[in-house]
Amino acid sequence: MSRHGRDDPQRTSDPIDPEGPSDRERRLAGWGLLVVVAGSLVVQLALIQADRPPSWDESIYISQVTPEMHAMFLRAFRARGITYLIAPITLAGGSVEQVRLFLMVLSSVAVGVTFAITIPLIGLAAPIAAAFFTSSWLFVFNGSAVLPNLWAAILGLAMTALIARRLEGGGTRHVVLAAASLAGMAVVRPTEAVVVFGAIGLCLLLSRRASWRLVPILGVGLFLGLLPWFVEVSLRFGGPIRGLAVAHTEQHLVLADAGANLSAYLAATDGRPSPDIPLAGVLWWSSLVVLSVVAIARSSGSRRSIVLLCGAGALVLAAEYLVFVSAVAPRFLLPAYAFIAIPVAVGLHSLLRGGILARSAGALVLVLVGPWIVWQAGVAERVGDEQREELVNFRDVGLQLREMADGRPCAFMSPHGWPAIEFAAGCRGSALARPRGPSERELERLSVGGRRGFVILRARPRPRSPLTRITPVRFEGNGQSRRWIWFIYEIPSLR
Repeated sequence: MSRHGRDDPQRTSDPIDPEGPSDRERRLAGWGLLVVVAGSLVVQLALIQADRPPSWDESIYISQVTPEMHAMFLRAFRARGITYLIAPITLAGGSVEQVRLFLMVLSSVAVGVTFAITIPLIGLAAPIAAAFFTSSWLFVFNGSAVLPNLWAAILGLAMTALIARRLEGGGTRHVVLAAASLAGMAVVRPTEAVVVFGAIGLCLLLSRRASWRLVPILGVGLFLGLLPWFVEVSLRFGGPIRGLAVAHTEQHLVLADAGANLSAYLAATDGRPSPDIPLAGVLWWSSLVVLSVVAIARSSGSRRSIVLLCGAGALVLAAEYLVFVSAVAPRFLLPAYAFIAIPVAVGLHSLLRGGILARSAGALVLVLVGPWIVWQAGVAERVGDEQREELVNFRDVGLQLREMADGRPCAFMSPHGWPAIEFAAGCRGSALARPRGPSERELERLSVGGRRGFVILRARPRPRSPLTRITPVRFEGNGQSRRWIWFIYEIPSLR
């Protein structure tokens, strides 16, 4: 990593100058980025239905900042950052649909601002990187999701880009803003912030002697961002060590089967929890690796710092979820995809500006980009439709439960998406380990204290279950892909 001046207003070097983009290229990159931002917003509005009810995790987060609603229990591995982001909308009485529309706009703008930071370093590769990231189904779907993963990706990449700007001759403000971005990332997603700080900090320590001075400043930002989580986990779980132990029991911070996780995430490029790995996903991941290697081999000057930093960040963020988290969700890799977008774009841009063979290879990649974008758009639309159907049924059975409770204090147990049901019902929900009915002890917990107790199942209870003595209310939801039949059992009071 080397340091070069980038602020000379008279600089009008040739566009292929390896020391950095010309003023003309920067202007073109800025306009290109505006097009990407506008396009990403249009695609979200066109493909993703904003009236989608909240999912399991979203219900937990939204409940924290919804007036007159019981705040659902936050697990040890969760942080409140995403709730701060949506609080202005929910506290003003905004609906879930309004929250989603707000996040669609904000996510598109935030991506534009983040990738704009990289323009003085990588020029036209910046809008290419932004287009790569925003055309993924993961961004299109999660841009409106009340989940922390996308925002951890945006803030982490912003921090890394600002550090690269500082290494390449930027002012002190760049490292201060980088520390603030890392603090924001830690507020949203503490584990990712620690991982990114470790990767970037190690790169800085290894790069040259002067760079180590940036590490304590970033450390201060990390500390300030982690402080709210430390305080809460100390009050609720008996300290960070105890909190991490609880997270360990809930499939986080464990040694996972990396091979199985790798296959699962590769299969998820098609948006389906399927053991079948799509050929398009294999080609996609292969192109990420090849173009990143090309970027590392061919980049120089202002591009090299950010390529190396983002490559390191992508590697450790991917390793975190492949190796240390046994739970698998496609959105977990959003930060890794955001980081890898930079070396991928730089690699493609360098091919297009190279010799005949290099340009031919770059042209081939561009030819494949069109079908890839169409595929990802189709995946995003399908995932959105499928999730909406499922969540609408959780909402509808929750509304049925609300009607049955008739305004009295109530509680229920269900093995199926209980937070989403609780969000609609207003009853206190809890998980049921047995999919075909609770034990006698679990029923006793439901039917005391003057509350109306319920059990919600999607199949008849097991033989000899205490529920077999109760006649359920049968509720049939709407679904195009499958039948949604619910059995709601009201438990007699044991006051």
